[in-house]
Amino acid sequence: DPERSPVVHCRAVPQEQLDRPRVQKAETISGLYAAAEAVTGRYNKLMESVAGKIGATFYKAPRKGLLRIAEKLALTAGDDNWKPPRACDVVRGAIECGSFTTMASAVRLFRDLDTKLSVTGETGGLEEAICIVRAKNRFGTPTSGGWADIMANFYFEDDEGVHICEVQL
Repeated sequence: DPERSPVVHCRAVPQEQLDRPRVQKAETISGLYAAAEAVTGRYNKLMESVAGKIGATFYKAPRKGLLRIAEKLALTAGDDNWKPPRACDVVRGAIECGSFTTMASAVRLFRDLDTKLSVTGETGGLEEAICIVRAKNRFGTPTSGGWADIMANFYFEDDEGVHICEVQL
């Protein structure tokens, strides 16, 4: 019964229609770290609030380290090799959901925090506005170790630095 299904039915919005950057605004690694410093506290507070609203647990992650950023940039193929704007997970964390229903609630809430992607407009009193720039359903292709998740990248709508953060569900 579609009316009772816990699955969130979402309309796809083409990237061109959203007209949002999918890479960092910062052009240097030091710029990435400065922008990350500016949004980390806000990110952690929002993720804790989202997790609390849906009955999940938020796990803070340390900012991605300099060596790991350098490694990722060095291993990036083609024209993006050594381009700091490609590192979109300096500020990151995970929300552990106890069920797929909880995970679907998280997806819906994140969409409702994005004014262009909002489904119901109900944010449970959360007032942060975000801009989702990418999402991946990694359940279809788990890692060799069995890890699977939904990953989303977003920035805060009013962030002049347009620092792209990551959350894993």
